[in-house]
Amino acid sequence: VTNLSIWYPEQDINDVKPYPWTLFQTQGDCATIEHVTLVNSYNGFNSAPSELHYVLDSYITALNKGIEVHVCTDIGRIENVRISPEYWAKSGLPGAPSLADVTAYTKANGTGYQMHRSDWEYVSYLRVSGYKTGVWIGREPGFADAPNAQLYEVHVDNCGNGLYVEDVNPYGILISNSSFGAPEDGNAVYFYKDFSTSVQFNGVDFNGPVVSDGSDGVVSFESCTFSEYGDYALKINSGNVLLSQCDFKKNAGHVYLGADMHTLKSVNSGYKCNLKVDNHSTSAKVEVITGKKYFFEPIPKNVKTNIDVHPRPASDKVLKADLARATGFNNNRPVKDVSAELQSALDALKAAGGGTLYLPAGRYLVDNPIKVPSGVELRGSWDVQHHTQSGGTAIFTNYDG
Repeated sequence: VTNLSIWYPEQDINDVKPYPWTLFQTQGDCATIEHVTLVNSYNGFNSAPSELHYVLDSYITALNKGIEVHVCTDIGRIENVRISPEYWAKSGLPGAPSLADVTAYTKANGTGYQMHRSDWEYVSYLRVSGYKTGVWIGREPGFADAPNAQLYEVHVDNCGNGLYVEDVNPYGILISNSSFGAPEDGNAVYFYKDFSTSVQFNGVDFNGPVVSDGSDGVVSFESCTFSEYGDYALKINSGNVLLSQCDFKKNAGHVYLGADMHTLKSVNSGYKCNLKVDNHSTSAKVEVITGKKYFFEPIPKNVKTNIDVHPRPASDKVLKADLARATGFNNNRPVKDVSAELQSALDALKAAGGGTLYLPAGRYLVDNPIKVPSGVELRGSWDVQHHTQSGGTAIFTNYDG
């Protein structure tokens, strides 16, 4: 689904009606949602027992839930998605409510991104603002299955709980170069009692407290900053916490340790490396280390993971190259080297003003280097992420340089 806006003209912010999911991947692989705006969905996109969902370059105002993932048994991706009340409020469409009215509803009722069991989910450049819960991570309803994931450049602000962690599977969650913020009465991050595994934060900014009622597990913070918070930046009632080179912007109220804490280890963390710990545990092992010899270079921020402008063919011409290839089962190997024919087709397209050379599905043997000229695109059969067992266009080579 691409280049589409979806609007519910009868939805009324003063009398909100629950609607079905606007987009629902009920099973199977490779559901891609790209360049889509959901103007005022009740629920936006749901990926149910399925694999390889991909939501990218999209905008969502959802009154209940923006995106929800269930039982994704192979990698799903959320990339460059913004979830906020503003897209309905600023749409200019008939009956669009004020931003204040939509935000009041979503902050009382809404969840931006909700991830149940998902195996190795990748989330990058996700922004959520103005919801009761920004990002929710936890179990499948009625089951112990929980997700593991990598989150990069995820920014949540003005949510009651920026990040709510009910549970995580043993492989853990890694969150880097991100930020989580909450209003004065909210939590930047909250860990529910079922949490007992691992969450790692690296290069994350917190505006509001991080609170944990988790039963056990390890929460680690590396090169993180803690800005606005009430009594404590970290209120950890049980489990284990690791701090490495973290900066606290206030000179007090850094860490509260509850009665069931096991371990706090800190290296060069605190306000000017002076960490204030309020320890209410009689058995917790607390180790605070400072010193220049322990300093390390943090992972750089503002690393760009994509280019600003993607190259495009010089024209809309498409040439299909009918070259020798192996088809059928994936263990059928190509035997004829098509390097010379492939290069000739690419050069001919360049001479004709550029365009796209399309290789149909199959496995091609390319045993000599080829060069794709500028203005020419070499394209296979898949436009979205896929399993290799699903076939497609593949280049095999024995070339060793």
